[in-house]
Amino acid sequence: MNLDRLNSDGKNLKDLELHIPKELDKKYNYSMSKLDPSDVLIGYEKQLKGIDQGLNQVDKRNIMLVGPQGIGKTATVEKFAYNRLYTKTPAVVIRLALERLGALNENVMVSRMESLAEDLVSIEYSTLIANYDDITKKNVTELNDSEISAIIKSEPQALVCVYDKGIFDKQTVDLLGLSVDTIEQLVRINNGSYISTDTLDIDGSMIDLSQLEETQISVLLKENPTAKRISTDYFKIEKVSKSGSYELDISILNENDLKIIKQNNPMMTYTRSIIYNDKYDLVVFIDEVHKLNNYGRQARGTKGSSGAMNALKESLARGKAKIIAATTDYEYQGNIAQDLAFERRFNTIVLNQPNDSDTCKILKSHLSSWQKRWDYIPKVSDEAIEEIVQLSSKLITEQPQPSKSINMLDSAIGICRDDFKQTGQKNEVTHEKIVAAFSKEGIDIDLKISAQHTEKVFRRRIKGQAIATRTIVGAVRKAKYTVRDYRKPIATLLLAGTTGTGKTESVKALAEAIFGRENAILTLNGGDYLTPKAVNEATQFIGDSVQTDRSRIILIDEIEKADKNMPKAYMRLIDEGIVRDSHGIERSLSSCIIVATTNLGAEQIAKLAETMHISRNKNTDFMTASLEQAWNSATMDIQQALVTGNRREDNGLPPEFLQRFTIVPFFALQKSAFATIANIKLNEFIDEERALGFDVRIPENKSKEEWSKQGKDFEKYDDVDVVSIMIATDIMNTDAQKIGARAINNYINDTVKNKFSMAIEHRDEANLSLDGYFTINTNGNSLMESNNHEMATVLVTYTDSNRRTWLVDEYHKDVDGNSCYLDVTGLSPAEMWKKVTSDPDRIRSETATAYYAKNETHYSSVKDNINKDKSDFFSTWNK
Repeated sequence: MNLDRLNSDGKNLKDLELHIPKELDKKYNYSMSKLDPSDVLIGYEKQLKGIDQGLNQVDKRNIMLVGPQGIGKTATVEKFAYNRLYTKTPAVVIRLALERLGALNENVMVSRMESLAEDLVSIEYSTLIANYDDITKKNVTELNDSEISAIIKSEPQALVCVYDKGIFDKQTVDLLGLSVDTIEQLVRINNGSYISTDTLDIDGSMIDLSQLEETQISVLLKENPTAKRISTDYFKIEKVSKSGSYELDISILNENDLKIIKQNNPMMTYTRSIIYNDKYDLVVFIDEVHKLNNYGRQARGTKGSSGAMNALKESLARGKAKIIAATTDYEYQGNIAQDLAFERRFNTIVLNQPNDSDTCKILKSHLSSWQKRWDYIPKVSDEAIEEIVQLSSKLITEQPQPSKSINMLDSAIGICRDDFKQTGQKNEVTHEKIVAAFSKEGIDIDLKISAQHTEKVFRRRIKGQAIATRTIVGAVRKAKYTVRDYRKPIATLLLAGTTGTGKTESVKALAEAIFGRENAILTLNGGDYLTPKAVNEATQFIGDSVQTDRSRIILIDEIEKADKNMPKAYMRLIDEGIVRDSHGIERSLSSCIIVATTNLGAEQIAKLAETMHISRNKNTDFMTASLEQAWNSATMDIQQALVTGNRREDNGLPPEFLQRFTIVPFFALQKSAFATIANIKLNEFIDEERALGFDVRIPENKSKEEWSKQGKDFEKYDDVDVVSIMIATDIMNTDAQKIGARAINNYINDTVKNKFSMAIEHRDEANLSLDGYFTINTNGNSLMESNNHEMATVLVTYTDSNRRTWLVDEYHKDVDGNSCYLDVTGLSPAEMWKKVTSDPDRIRSETATAYYAKNETHYSSVKDNINKDKSDFFSTWNK
């Protein structure tokens, strides 16, 4: 890229061309390229001044830029190069790509670092003569090599000693044998005319071969075996000295080239000169310089830098090269600072994030650059740029400014450009486009949450916790409609109460309501983090998780069981809204909800439930004014109970921790709530089985008016079935109530599912049809149905397509040791239970009938023969 600029004297200044000799380009695996100047960067004046001052030092002329990834280290170097275009001594910056160079053998990589400084002198000289005609020289023809070497070492701007002038006694110089590249350079720096001839001498007749094809030339050579082919490369010198000799600038020649010319031109003499570079600065830029530590590592057990870093260190010590290296602060500490000898060869310049004002200017500069390069860039107002910068500063912690704001502006523009390609209509970057850009990164700007939707989800899933539901829904409403601190999580909730009261279920319900999926929960169990080290690992685990999924609930279950450092770690998460992952990178929690649960204070909450007379509420799912007043009056007592913790266990929570949370109380559930939960769980089980192709049913739900007919004890039950009430009244005994709703899950898993599986198995093993339906019912002994005080349980029956009802008698066995399959058509649940629990001797006849008839496909064919075969069968049975 050539840029015509005006320098400080008002003269036209051309951006210099970088010239790398071909052999060096190949030697470094084509890893060197010119870093083009750019004026996109805004700010960093202090750092840019520091680069200029450092490169002008007389001894240590190397710079180390240190700053987070994406802060603008490369852009700073591009800006440095751009600023130098306006000075008397511009700078050419070479980008050295370590990834490409590192593709070489490890030992070769180390070797290249050793020779880098010397090779840069060759590149600097080659670039100098490629861009300038008036080069400063000192004639040293009369000096020996050691004297010349001393001058070069002592004079900072001295580069190399070259063969300066070739002096010839004739105007044409024979260049035959030189490479095409060398000849082209000679022609360029001497502004002469180059003549190349290819002739065939046939007995004194000269034939020009330049216009012939090689096949034609081959024919001529075969037909004229005594002919001589003569190729010549002549340079016609235009410059004549005062003494009448012809002078040619041969400064680009090496020793071998000079030897070839002297052989072709025996009368040639030459002068030697030291070349000085007072025209420009050549600077090498090595980004991510810490990667050098991957090549030529020290032996195991030794300390220090790698072979490649040590080689570069020595090269810097004795060379004239000017180097700008760059690395992140994290890599600087791990790979650079540990080698003091390497570190001291650099002037360290730290890049800090620009403030929001400067970042806005940088975005405008980028926008202007994009508008010049692309066919369509949407309009972006100053207000939109300010919004992007402010939101990026608050919500994106793992990237620095200006990188993160540039990325978000680019994303918003991409959305607009895509719309333009789809519709052909030009638009601009609006708030909605900015929201969409952040949403692509998993960051919610405008919370897509609804308190009403959240309440509906909680009404459906959470039973008997009116205060908890009201408090959680209120937290969601506050996050939606009040001024939001984007640096902090959406909400912070502490769920307190005894086990089995709905805390975990509430977290799942909140995940469903806010994030649309129940599994949007990252769970940490407090009992797994019992040491400070484990707590640190917990926070890193959170950081690693939110790296890929920013919108979720962070749950620490039973936080009182964790090490004392866990609440402290959580306080930092809440106050700063950030967490460090396992790589030390800060991750934002602004799109997360922080939830902790605890069983502390359960005794006080239980006593409070009695004081508040929660059991008297006709509907425990809905809040009342008196209930709210009672809770508000008791809040401080509950907080004190959480601070005190369990007696003699020293597991209380710090007061400052509680101040950062909204406390959500969970009271012991009433039987009516247990019945409703049981009904929900049973229907969930039914849905699961129907998905597998099984038709499963339970008795119909009844209203509270219908249940009240059973007596005053049942008037609180509403819209539930008899099985659910049986679980709440008969199964949920005192011990079961201590573990709360989990007892319901346990009963359904251990009893209901077991009996249901047995019912399916009997039909499946006998290859019987499953076209009918299964019914889960009580055994008629629940408190609602009987006062006989016998065991209440469930029965699972199967009704076939002929409307016959079958029941597995798991308490009696047939002759093969299998449970019997009884025909219980027309019997009530109580009659079924009586049938299967009767005395075995008394029901043998019935059992035998069931045994003969269990295969319904031949039931009708055997029933007429049952009486005839009974005597033979029972005689065999009794034996």
